[in-house]
Amino acid sequence: MTDRWFLWGLSNGVFVLAIAGGFWFGLAASALRPSPATAFVLIVEAALLWGAFHLRRRARGFRLSEAKNGDDRQQRLLRQMVAGFWTATIAQALGITLAVGICVVAHRVDFIWPAIGLLVSLHFAPLARVFHVPPYYALSVAGSGASLLAAFDASGPGRIVLLGLTLGTATWLTAAYLLLRADHLARAAIRELAEA
Repeated sequence: MTDRWFLWGLSNGVFVLAIAGGFWFGLAASALRPSPATAFVLIVEAALLWGAFHLRRRARGFRLSEAKNGDDRQQRLLRQMVAGFWTATIAQALGITLAVGICVVAHRVDFIWPAIGLLVSLHFAPLARVFHVPPYYALSVAGSGASLLAAFDASGPGRIVLLGLTLGTATWLTAAYLLLRADHLARAAIRELAEA
C-alpha cells in the first residue's frame, strides 16, 4: 500500500461518513419540525464533502488499477480489503433485514431505527481492521452506545431525535478526525502493513 492508495481510500470513507452524518441529522430533523439547525447541517455537510474531495486530490490521481496491476503483495492486499468490505457490508445488510423483520413481527417498530443504527455502527469494527483505520473502532463503540441509549432510554419522537443527533455527531466527528489526521493515519497504516 502507498500513501496515495491510503489517502484515496480514506477519502472514500470521509465521503460516506459525511453523507451518513447528514442522513442521521436529517432523521433527527424529521422529528423536529421545523428544524432550527438545517442551515448548520448543510454547512457542515458541504465542508466535509469539500474536505473529502480535497483529500482525494491529495491522492494525486491514484487509480485502483494501480493496485490491481501491482505486485503480488498489492494484489493480495486488495483482494483482502475487497473481501473484508463485502463481508462486513453483506453481514450488515442481512442483520438489518433480520432486525427490521423481528421488530415488525414483535410489533415494536419503534425499535427499527435504533436497531439499524446499532448494526450500522457495529459494521465499522471489521472495517477498522480491514482498512487499517483505527478511528472506525471508536465510531463503532460510540454509535453502538448511542443506538442502545436511544432504544432503551428514550421514547416517541425523542428516541429519533436522540439517535439522529448522537449518530450524526459521532459520524461527522470521525470524518473530521480522518481529514485532520490523514497523513498520520497513512503513515501508521503503511508501517503496520510493512511489519505484517
